[in-house]
Amino acid sequence: MVSSYQGRMQTPVREEYPNVGEFMSRSFATIGPEQDVYQAVALILKHKVSGACVVDEEHNLMGIISEKDCLRLATQDTYESTPHGGPVREYMTTDVVTLTPQCGLGKAAEIFLGNPYKKLPVLEGRKLVGVVRRNNVLEVIQSFYKKRMAYMRG
Repeated sequence: MVSSYQGRMQTPVREEYPNVGEFMSRSFATIGPEQDVYQAVALILKHKVSGACVVDEEHNLMGIISEKDCLRLATQDTYESTPHGGPVREYMTTDVVTLTPQCGLGKAAEIFLGNPYKKLPVLEGRKLVGVVRRNNVLEVIQSFYKKRMAYMRG
């Protein structure tokens, strides 16, 4: 006698990638626009980051000061001259690409793919509420991969 298995196959539940607000970093370096650019250099080196968000007293984003922005100091100073620095606002980048907490992971990944940015500020209105780094996106991708692999193994 031959019998056949007539069981039900479970259909995998397709999870959607989370929005930026669910995986953004809430810990990030900030500096004020009137602080000296040498303070920005110290901050970048101390925290081992590629840059810092420049915010006003209300935590509104004004720009980003990056390692690259700070390299301009090397073109102005010589070993024999007095370092002249200046306020961060004179060195920062003000044309900043930003995200909202409702933005999807795919959109953030597209921006990273099309630009040299290592992180993107996340704003509610003008207020800085988080930062998404490339590795934050990769962590989400890895988490979803592990879930899928675990599901397939049963």
